[in-house]
Amino acid sequence: MIKSVFDAAVCVEKCPKTKADGIKCNPQKMAADAKYKGMCTKVEKDIRPAASWMNICKVYTDGLSEGEKKNWVFIFTYILDHAPGGQ
Repeated sequence: MIKSVFDAAVCVEKCPKTKADGIKCNPQKMAADAKYKGMCTKVEKDIRPAASWMNICKVYTDGLSEGEKKNWVFIFTYILDHAPGGQ
């Protein structure tokens, strides 16, 4: 599951503080990679407010369904548990 999360991730200039902030994907990568451009376009539709955490946009869980919250908690717990050198 974790691999699929990062396979579907895109690099953004900065994490959106609100849904209205939008995201800015890497323009060179979008021009060179149709799959990346498609993922970036899809991600733009599903923007969630987030904060930067270890160079990853950590989604604010307020307002998410319980299922979505559990997914994000699982992802970030996995990242912490598998960080180089441990926690």
